[in-house]
Amino acid sequence: CTMKLHSLPCCVPGEVPLLTAKLTYANPQHKNGSQQEEEEVCMIQRPENTPTDQVVPNIIDQQRNRATVVEAIELAKFEADKGNLSTARDYLQKAKHRIANSSTGSSGYCANLVADVDTTMGYMGSSTTYAAVGQHQAQQVSQMWGQQRACGGGAHFQNVQQQQMVGAWNSR
Repeated sequence: CTMKLHSLPCCVPGEVPLLTAKLTYANPQHKNGSQQEEEEVCMIQRPENTPTDQVVPNIIDQQRNRATVVEAIELAKFEADKGNLSTARDYLQKAKHRIANSSTGSSGYCANLVADVDTTMGYMGSSTTYAAVGQHQAQQVSQMWGQQRACGGGAHFQNVQQQQMVGAWNSR
């Protein structure tokens, strides 16, 4: 028996596969011992928008924002690699707008997301800057948030102890 858990694309409405289960077995009714195979795919329905009466937990909203940032940076990087810096910045600006309008948009977690988007967007101002620094920055931020880690490139810290630690380090 094998099971495959599908990755769910961010914000794609409609029917999407969640899990595929495959069972291979020897059918005792067949004398030749041939193997049989059965496969089932579990599908889920994803609505276009969250129902208005449904409360979305903050942790879910933050993770949606994280996925939005990763997707936007990947799309922006793809466009910037082709020389379409304006389109790349538009993707990042839309991600910032989505985060700002979310229920957790003002949280420290989302402030870190926005700070990394701003840093990435800043390196997409010109093709020279993008080629020198921006390409690497976009890749790094996308991978970090994809793995749910902040890269710290201009990110805001969530508590005073962290700010003091950074201040002490910088004053050395």
